[in-house]
Amino acid sequence: MACPTCGSSVLFGGVKDGKRRYCSKNGYEADEVSRIADHIPQAVVAELSRAEWLRTEKRIWRSLSMSWRLRRTVSAGAAAPMRGCRP
Repeated sequence: MACPTCGSSVLFGGVKDGKRRYCSKNGYEADEVSRIADHIPQAVVAELSRAEWLRTEKRIWRSLSMSWRLRRTVSAGAAAPMRGCRP
């Protein structure tokens, strides 16, 4: 069995927590967030993931929109005739 934290082989000894066996107390303590996350219902995780995706999608569209507006402004400025300059 491999330690979930560091991946080292644990044949005997170490710290056992349910089906998981850790190489040491340090490995056990380092995996605290993962152990807590296992108690969160899958439906809650799915909803949080969906909400995060929607926020990310909004940021992407907002960035693309701003980029498009900036490009349009710069292009319009470049196409404007230069006053006082002759080629």
